[in-house]
Amino acid sequence: MVACDVSDRDALAALLAAHPVTAVVHTAGVIGAVSLRDTSLAELADVLRVKADSATHLDELLDGTPSKRS
Repeated sequence: MVACDVSDRDALAALLAAHPVTAVVHTAGVIGAVSLRDTSLAELADVLRVKADSATHLDELLDGTPSKRS
């Protein structure tokens, strides 16, 4: 297991070059200790941006990698 900020495309590319993967568990997110009611739109946008950017980077960098989906 290796930790990486997958919202950082260059760091993710370097990690994938050094450690080819056979599986990915995408759990990217920003952790906050407030309820949704107390979350501002800007904070929610940050959480969603990290998730979307990370998924996009994984999709682009793993394009062409054989995969099995269950």
